[in-house]
Amino acid sequence: QPEKIMAGGKNGVPFKWGDAASSDLIRRIHLPENDDDRMPPKGKSNLTREEAMLLGWWIGGNGGFDKKVFQLSIPDSIKPALESLKKAVVEKTVLPALPEEKVDAADPAVLEKLRASGLVIVPMAAGSNYLSVTAGPEFKYEGLQFLQPLLPQLLALKLSNIDVKDDALQQLKGAIHLQELVLDHSSVTDAGMETIASLEALRKLNLVGTKVTAAGVVKLSGLKQLQHCYLYQSGVKGSDWTVLKKALPSTKIDTGGYKVPFMETDTQVVQAPLPKK
Repeated sequence: QPEKIMAGGKNGVPFKWGDAASSDLIRRIHLPENDDDRMPPKGKSNLTREEAMLLGWWIGGNGGFDKKVFQLSIPDSIKPALESLKKAVVEKTVLPALPEEKVDAADPAVLEKLRASGLVIVPMAAGSNYLSVTAGPEFKYEGLQFLQPLLPQLLALKLSNIDVKDDALQQLKGAIHLQELVLDHSSVTDAGMETIASLEALRKLNLVGTKVTAAGVVKLSGLKQLQHCYLYQSGVKGSDWTVLKKALPSTKIDTGGYKVPFMETDTQVVQAPLPKK
């Protein structure tokens, strides 16, 4: 309820409209994983990068509780995050299965340094040394060299809206356990698929919003464990569907293009103007 949200608590109100930068709510969702003040709290699912971006935009843009999206100013940087909400079909999360092979824990000093740079690094399961690495809102991308000390433990890598280019993917060679790779809205092209094709454990690949074409996706035909490949807003065309299904028969290829059903609460009533007297 809006009135209860804005009532706040012992630390004051959660945010002030038009001022996301000094918002306690925004501050808390960007705190390190091990901080007791972090939101959501331990044991709860973390916000996605898109969700965090939308919260900051909503508060900073004085969105209010009674406005619809079309009534707000939408900067280009926010459009991809809004686009991710348009799917009428909710994606069922595919959780990577932990490999049977045991690996040593990553160097704590290395993890601390990387987390300070804006990377969210969490174990894939309690007591496991396998890791999920996600670029947070504060992460400043300067290449993928930072992955080198984490390659043995790397199970999931999520780099949404990061300007990753084909040559940088060379740093992934040696990530023999990598099962999930998210490169949506990056700069990767067909050339980068040659490196990705060497990631034999890969099960889930997100290439949404890239320039990758069917010719590049076909290069992945040797990935026998690839279960899901997301290609919405990529260079893949509808006419490529038959070729892709033949090359990757056991892979679910998601090309997006979903339609959101109209809801009564979303409609606008348009009336003819009254005649002039």
